[in-house]
Amino acid sequence: MSKGQLYFDKITELSIFNSDSVLFKEALVSLATDSGLHPLVPYFTCFIADEVSRGLGNFCVWLEVYLRLVRCIFVHGFTAQHSVYLPLLRR
Repeated sequence: MSKGQLYFDKITELSIFNSDSVLFKEALVSLATDSGLHPLVPYFTCFIADEVSRGLGNFCVWLEVYLRLVRCIFVHGFTAQHSVYLPLLRR
């Protein structure tokens, strides 16, 4: 299993089961600042879409968690990488 896959698995696990933890907050900072994570953007996008669809019963609770993930992805992508994610979003 690759480091990227382990990273993705850990962040998604934390977002589902422990989104109030310090570790999740640190993971969000890492997601927002680590330039090597842009290959994971399509996977995070699918994960967020699936989880939002699945969690519509607790919409307000889950929406905050996934919006934090989205914000971290876009903050990094549009500031550090000069819109590197636009081609990925057009797929």
